[in-house]
Amino acid sequence: MKYSIFKRFLDLLLAVGLLIILGPFIFLMMGIVFLEDFGNPIYTSSRVGLNGKIFDMYKIRSMYRNSPDLRLLDNSTYNGKDDVRVTKTGKFLRRTSLDELPQILNVLTGDMSIIGPRPDPKDFAEYHIEKRHSLLSVRPGITGLNQVLYRNESNTMQKIKLDNFYADKYNFTFDLLILVKTFRVVLKSSKIHISKTRV
Repeated sequence: MKYSIFKRFLDLLLAVGLLIILGPFIFLMMGIVFLEDFGNPIYTSSRVGLNGKIFDMYKIRSMYRNSPDLRLLDNSTYNGKDDVRVTKTGKFLRRTSLDELPQILNVLTGDMSIIGPRPDPKDFAEYHIEKRHSLLSVRPGITGLNQVLYRNESNTMQKIKLDNFYADKYNFTFDLLILVKTFRVVLKSSKIHISKTRV
């Protein structure tokens, strides 16, 4: 059996289990976010997935309603420590990565995997299309190699290089190692912010 098929089975098994366990907590956090500014607690973003398929990725909203889209010089999303667009609850969600939990639904629909390269916005993916030779051959993930090594402190070229490396080399042992390291990184709340001058 190809690992990609076995991995899809594991994704479904883990996603169903996580949704049963974490479902009530996700709804609780959504309620808190709604009460903070009475906006939609779920944020959707069009992302590029397997074989270039565009899909809507779900997150618990961490910014105030109608916040402007700020980009860095390389067209990536600004995510600085001093970002005034982020709500008080949003800062907690980002620090703990709990805002990513609704992506369990993306795993169930087959658009994402538990582990894989983080999916990029469509315009960002097109901006660097010539360097993304392997990335689109695998499902994007909730967590991945770049997240356990740098979280969101890496620059764009580091991210693309690591994503391509993962897509070329991934296997069960590799995924298991990334999953274990994910818990360590999240619990430490480390490597969350990047500088304004990322290129």
